[in-house]
This record gives sequence, C-alpha cells and structure tokens, in this order.
Amino acid sequence: MSNRTQLLGWLRRVGLVMLAFVATSCGDDNPSNPPTTGSIQVSASTTGDELDADGYTVTVDGAGGQSLAVNGTVTFTNQSAGNHQVELSGVAANCTVAGDNPRTVAVTAGNTVSTTFDVTCSATSGGIEVTTVTTGDEIDADGYTISVDGGAAQDIDANGTLSLTGLDAGDYSLLLGDVAANCTVSGDNPRTVSVTAGSTASTQFDVSCTSQVGDLNAVNVTSGNDPDDAYTLTIDSGAAQALAANDSLLATGLAAGDHTVELGDVAANCTVAGDNPRTVAVTAGGVVRTQFDVTCQGGTLEVTTETWGTGLDIDDYR
Repeated sequence: MSNRTQLLGWLRRVGLVMLAFVATSCGDDNPSNPPTTGSIQVSASTTGDELDADGYTVTVDGAGGQSLAVNGTVTFTNQSAGNHQVELSGVAANCTVAGDNPRTVAVTAGNTVSTTFDVTCSATSGGIEVTTVTTGDEIDADGYTISVDGGAAQDIDANGTLSLTGLDAGDYSLLLGDVAANCTVSGDNPRTVSVTAGSTASTQFDVSCTSQVGDLNAVNVTSGNDPDDAYTLTIDSGAAQALAANDSLLATGLAAGDHTVELGDVAANCTVAGDNPRTVAVTAGGVVRTQFDVTCQGGTLEVTTETWGTGLDIDDYR
C-alpha cells in the first residue's frame, strides 16, 4: 500500500471522530427529550381558635391524597403540564377555607407551581370562672366543691377561684357543695350559668358562716361559817377542774346546746342552792353564766363549868 493511500485512510478516521464530537456537542444545546411534567406545592396557613389538631388532606385531580399539617407544606411531583384541580379536605366544622376549594392550578413543564389554602378557625367552646367569697366565724377550713350539671365534684377553697374550660355553648347548672352546717350560701344554689363560645362567663358564690361554739362562765359564791375554800367543776362528766371559793372558771369552745354542769367536792357543812348538777344552755358565739351559791354552817362552841360545895368531883366531867 502506498503512502498516499495510508494518509487518506488516516484522514478519513479523524474526520469521523470530529463529526461524532460535533454531533454530541450540538445535542447538549438542543435536547431531543425536553421535560413534560412539573410539580405542585400546596401549603396551609391556619389561624384562629381551636385549630384542627389532626390537620387536613390534599388531593390533586381527586387522587393521590397526602396529609397536610395545619401550617405545613406538601409537594406533588410528576404532574403533567396543564390545569389540575387541587382540593383541601378534612377541614373541621369550626374552620373556614378562604378562596376556591377545590381550585385550579396551571402546571408548566419543568417548573413548580405553588398554592396556599388560608384557613380560619373559630372557638366552639367557652368556660366558666367560679369564685367563692366566705365571711364570718368558723369558716369551713376544707373549702367546698363545685359540680357542673350533677357531674364529678371539683374542689374549691373557701376563698378561691376555679376555672371550668372546654364547655360547649349553652346553659349549665352549678352547685356549690360540701358547705358546713354553720354556713349559708346567698343566692341560688344550684344556679344556671350561660356559656358563649369563645368567651368565659363568671359567677360568685357568697358564703356567710356563724360560730358553732360558745363559752360558759361558772361562778362560785360561798358564804356562812367555816366556809369550804376549794371545789371542783365538771362539765358533761368530763375531767374535774379546780374552782376556788368566791371565784369563777371560764370554759371555752363548747358546742352550742345543753350541757350538764356540776359543782363537786363540797364540804359536808356546806349546801349548794338550786340544782347541782344543773343544765346550762350554751349559745353559739356567746358566753353563758351560771352561779353556784354555797352556804356553810359551823363554828366554835365554848362550854364553861362552875362547881361549888363539898365533895367536889375530882375526875372532872365529860
């Protein structure tokens, strides 16, 4: 083979390689398979009260449902170019979607189109704030209870506040319970309180308490000869307490009602006037007085003898 023939073969091979390179470069600038799909990005923006805790569901053209948080975003990929119907569902009854739902979005190949559903939620429930104000004597130390429509009782202090939340709109019956016998509730009990969604109603129970105990003042007045100087006082058969002659003893904190009072350790030469023991009525919040009048008899007898004549009695007399 001549040198000329070899050269022509080499040039032919180089030319083919260059043509392949040029063809490849031109293919990068003008793709033969352009994109035909795009994406849809769907967001939710939720405001207001009592937001839908479990979120929503989004579908495109009635299919491919995806969960969407109340303030979240999801993306649907590989959507064909053109118009698509996007719908937000699973919206709670107390929430409203602004704008069209479903709505039309236009997808262009190779791009992402975005749409946002604005949702506003309103409160469906309200509350009641209960206040107790207690005045007087011997206020109930363990407080009271509040029952709603006869339900479970909840504790509330004698002077306190209790918040009842999550109540549907409507009327409720409130009862203040566990009120001590010496306390009185003013106004209706139970009482009706109306609740409006999104607001808190208030009611106040005013309670007045009176004392259930009183005091007893026992007085001893002793007169006469050879008086006894010390006695005892017993109330309702309890422990005896010392009571001096012409003195007094104050017994406190006795329950209102009748009590048996006895003056004891009275000397034999002394007499107590009136009943002993005796019944004394104690009034709540007051002091009742009872007096034991004691009269004692006794003293010294002086005897004198005078003897005269003869044959006097030498062993005296008796």
